[in-house]
Amino acid sequence: MSVIDILQPWTTAGVDSYRAGIAKLVEASGVAPPPPGSEPPALDPALFAYFARAAEPEEATLGQLTASWAPARDRPASVPAVAGRDGFAHLPGLGYARVRRERDGETGPGRALLAGLEPEDRLSRAVQAVTRDLPSAVACIERAAGHGSTSVRATWREHGADLHAAWETIERLDPQLSSLLGTALEQVVLFREEDCNSFADAAYFGAAFCNMALGSGAVFLVEDLAHQGGHNVLMAAAANPAQWFTTDPGRVPVDGASGHGRDLYVLWHGTVTEALMADVLHRWLEEATDEEPADGETVHELRGRYAFVLTRFSTDLARLRPYGALMTPLGNELLDAVAEAWATHVRVDGEWVAGVDLTGQGYNFSYETYCRRHPLPRATTAAGRTS
Repeated sequence: MSVIDILQPWTTAGVDSYRAGIAKLVEASGVAPPPPGSEPPALDPALFAYFARAAEPEEATLGQLTASWAPARDRPASVPAVAGRDGFAHLPGLGYARVRRERDGETGPGRALLAGLEPEDRLSRAVQAVTRDLPSAVACIERAAGHGSTSVRATWREHGADLHAAWETIERLDPQLSSLLGTALEQVVLFREEDCNSFADAAYFGAAFCNMALGSGAVFLVEDLAHQGGHNVLMAAAANPAQWFTTDPGRVPVDGASGHGRDLYVLWHGTVTEALMADVLHRWLEEATDEEPADGETVHELRGRYAFVLTRFSTDLARLRPYGALMTPLGNELLDAVAEAWATHVRVDGEWVAGVDLTGQGYNFSYETYCRRHPLPRATTAAGRTS
């Protein structure tokens, strides 16, 4: 079985358990009735955070987060809602509403009208691109970056088209991967902050935070969606870590040249997501190389990113393999599938990847640094001339 074949049922089960748990918490609150039908509700990351970060300042009301649960005919005209700094609140599944207050200077939640909503920007039926400065999402970024200057809306306006192109590329190259990511993801949040990584947040499950300070364009975003989406997949699949490990992987420190005080759980996350990243980049590189005429810049960047990911994949897999003794039969089945995927990449591409100069690369791949080591070949025109 492939890595995705193994992960898909466990990811689905983990997400369903999260949804069922959240539904019970909402029902117990008395704010919203159980959603109609037998399907658990969509697990919006802000709804997850509402309960996971109970001690945090209020970033949304339960009423706004569950407004879509009731049938349309039973919904009120407005709900109490917390606005972002742009004056809009997100009503998951419905859209964005401007929040109004009865009096100037009033604090606390305002009222969001359910009529005339700004629609969500959907990458797929399951996944949306966040287009507004949602308080809960911005709070995640501010904690990761250590300060609060980001504008999600401005970043989406600049890079939203590339995000759609990246998601469509994943759907075309690997429908199984897009289905797996869509099982765990509800949101993609684009932001721009220096000295901060892209990330996924366990307290804001279901969101991939992609930092556009680290790259731009569809190639970067395909890699980052597989990476951060992959972390959400693994958070769901390992909702019960005992299914994969015979001991608590968060309490097993691992050594390595990269340092950072990583534990077994973090190393496992990193290695499995590298398998997903390497595979989708390899698929695109093969397709782009075969196109006539080939897109030189796309192929050039894909080669660099794929070589970087495969090199790190090799290092991390070698470090992870000895810990198979601490994994269950299911954990070792996944480890074997990851190792088989790696071996295939190395057999096909190992020779040329070994010749790629990755000097100067840090934790995140820098295309600018790569171009200094490997200048972009001069483009060939349709007439066969160079330019």
